[in-house]
Amino acid sequence: KAPLRGGAPEFGTVNVQVPGIREPDIVGNNGTFIFLARRGVVEAYRAWPPSNITLAATLDLNSIVEGSLGGGRLVIKDSLGEHTVAVVDYKATVRGVLVYGGGLIALGVATPSIPLVAPKTFIAYFTPGLRLKWIEFLPGAFYDARLFNDTLLVVTWSMSPIRPIILRAAGNNTVADAGFKGNAFLAGLGRDAVVVSAINMSTGKGSYSIIVGTRPYSLYVSPKGNVYLAVAGTDYLRKVLGANFSLGDLEEKLRSLPKQSGFPTPVFLPRGNTTIVRFKATPGSVEPAAHTTITGTVRKQWQIDEYEGFLRVVVDDPYSGDVSLYVFNATTLTPLSSLHHIAVRERIHAVRFLGNMLYVVTYRRVDPLFAINLTVPEKPRIIGFLKAPGFDEYLHPLPGGKLLGVGREGGRLRVTLYSLQNGAPLVLSRIYVGGKEARWVWSPVLDPRTGHRAFTYHPRLSLLLLPVRIGFAAAKPGAAGLAGDGVALVQVDLTRGVLRLRGFIPHPGVERATYIDSIGYSIAPSNPVRVKAFNTTSAAIVAESTMPATTSIAEILRDPAKYAGRSVVVEGVFMGWKASSAGPPPVTRSDWVLRQDGYEIYVAATKPGTMPGDPVKDAGRLIVRVTAVVKISPKRVPYLDPIEVQVVGGIEE
Repeated sequence: KAPLRGGAPEFGTVNVQVPGIREPDIVGNNGTFIFLARRGVVEAYRAWPPSNITLAATLDLNSIVEGSLGGGRLVIKDSLGEHTVAVVDYKATVRGVLVYGGGLIALGVATPSIPLVAPKTFIAYFTPGLRLKWIEFLPGAFYDARLFNDTLLVVTWSMSPIRPIILRAAGNNTVADAGFKGNAFLAGLGRDAVVVSAINMSTGKGSYSIIVGTRPYSLYVSPKGNVYLAVAGTDYLRKVLGANFSLGDLEEKLRSLPKQSGFPTPVFLPRGNTTIVRFKATPGSVEPAAHTTITGTVRKQWQIDEYEGFLRVVVDDPYSGDVSLYVFNATTLTPLSSLHHIAVRERIHAVRFLGNMLYVVTYRRVDPLFAINLTVPEKPRIIGFLKAPGFDEYLHPLPGGKLLGVGREGGRLRVTLYSLQNGAPLVLSRIYVGGKEARWVWSPVLDPRTGHRAFTYHPRLSLLLLPVRIGFAAAKPGAAGLAGDGVALVQVDLTRGVLRLRGFIPHPGVERATYIDSIGYSIAPSNPVRVKAFNTTSAAIVAESTMPATTSIAEILRDPAKYAGRSVVVEGVFMGWKASSAGPPPVTRSDWVLRQDGYEIYVAATKPGTMPGDPVKDAGRLIVRVTAVVKISPKRVPYLDPIEVQVVGGIEE
């Protein structure tokens, strides 16, 4: 397979909070290939040169995860022995990718087929040739991750206290990884647990820390590599049990806690408090170093910032709506100062720390943008605020003391250019996307937790590539020729302080935009045309990605060697487990039959989610579209290894 090394010298990367601290996203870009995380697969599109966008490879994480974890048993033990209740299979969902070392990292959740079994988080590392180098399985569901200094930091979340078992798969073996070392930290009374794992990407080895009794809020890694995790919780459990305890008897201590302390069972986590834990992280190692608890919640990673030895945290109280700022010693988390009542009965929507300045957007009653001076950390002070209807959900700094905001006003999506004169904000220009005829307008940038990763700004062209979703009451275009979903091209004139809507690239289902050199790309995971390339000057479409060719079963059976290893799309009737002229099932006894114009072929049933219906009751009643790779069994029988199976119609009896 083609190597994944980048080609163009200038290309868009995922927008992150801290330069050099990389964050995963559903789209990756290395200057030649655009990677798209979609359900249980990662698709690699050759996007440069842009004249011909082709699907170069599909990484089937469903198959990889199932091959490593599938076939496990849920067992009940009693006096008569062991009894198998069910066989546990896993379905993969890729939550993000990271381009790394010429290769690719895919992160996601492996969801078990039995609800009693806890989910796992997988980290799959692929070489530049797209070969799997190794895959790790961490306990709990994926929450967030960062990549820095050859260390991959992953936060997972379990809804019950756990003793982590780290699994590692390389080749045909999946084993418990003894190379991981762990420690625990008690935070609260909840039954949840957060696991923070650090993996050395060079070796695949690492360590973990458990934060017991809480759930994650936000992850922040500073430019110096200091790790701060904001979690919901209090110090109650720590006060009851103490800081020193053995991980081995953790479950026993938690069971006995209600009797020891008089707390009722079940114990619920008090709302409204945030515990911030600082971790010491080195390649493959992570351990808690300090912690503090404050009143208020930290729902966005942007609410935390480290600068010149100080940790600054801005919070809002879920009860009173009081917006407050706290300043700590970044090493010890000793409180130094605070500023309360910045706003009352408000909710934080956007935060941006810029050196000694803090900008906060709140929304509920007043809708202001506050400017706070932090030059003297012990005495933070508000130096100005700007009242306006609507609010910004994301703030992005630009050269020349400018700030770009993306938010909403009424039902409209708006983009605002601010000037920061003497630190205080002033509106220079504002445009609206969608027009008055739009019933609603939304953008992935408005997602409160990860929306910033959908923000793409081309510095050389001073161009914002903004993915938008527009709904109209009637089927007609809105203002500026906009209609439906697509990428809005917003020209930013920093000299004159003017914004201009320069064009719109229609693309239903769009979620992201990126660029390579001066070519823009829109990405829509649910659209058959996943990727569109366009000229950023004229907004003309340059090329579109193509899906695998639609093929008939007859053609595959006529020349299996020609199609072996190729991705195809085949549409036919789901025949389930009915007897087939294709012979015995080639892979498992659960393989099902697809019929088209009298010809039949097996579809392998090795992946969860690819059986379109009941293999007995629905046989002969469903029309399905199968996207798959053609494979040849050891007995030289062609079959389809499915990537995606969709029901597209039905047959009445």
